[in-house]
Amino acid sequence: MLNNEMNFNYHLPVNLLFGRGRAAELGAETAKYGKRALLVTGKNSTKKTGLLDRAVNLLKAGKMEVIIFDQVEQNPLTTTAYAGANLAKAEDCDVVVGLGGGSIMDAAKAIAFLAQNDGDISDYIL
Repeated sequence: MLNNEMNFNYHLPVNLLFGRGRAAELGAETAKYGKRALLVTGKNSTKKTGLLDRAVNLLKAGKMEVIIFDQVEQNPLTTTAYAGANLAKAEDCDVVVGLGGGSIMDAAKAIAFLAQNDGDISDYIL
């Protein structure tokens, strides 16, 4: 539990691209935030549809290095977020990209937060 004397700043920019044809902007938009991206996605659907390969190619076209974290399940657990954050730290990623639906977006935000902040994520959840 957070004590009342703890102070911190929370800055987690989120830029969502949504709509027909918007995926084409992925590389250029992501490059604004860094050069080494952790691409967060689920285990199956983006692979089956070809979206994962397309996203990787778009990021590389934007001069990004891409590390894939494809272990997000529905209603992701904190252990999944920790695993993603540990990978982001180990690979020195400076930007996190979520590719998928709500669970993916939740996991990507948690991973980005944990990659930059120490401690137990439960201490930050009220």
